[in-house]
Amino acid sequence: MWLGLVNDADATADITAWIERGGPGLADPPGILDLYGFTSSRRVRGQEEG
Repeated sequence: MWLGLVNDADATADITAWIERGGPGLADPPGILDLYGFTSSRRVRGQEEG
């Protein structure tokens, strides 16, 4: 999951709580994080897969 614009205390608290529960792949993210999510560019996704 890619997140952006998480420069406020509430977003940080939501991310921290998610990570404490296990984080990506282990715990579902809080729904509020959908507001911060975005899809990476094809170029970046290609580098991740490579």
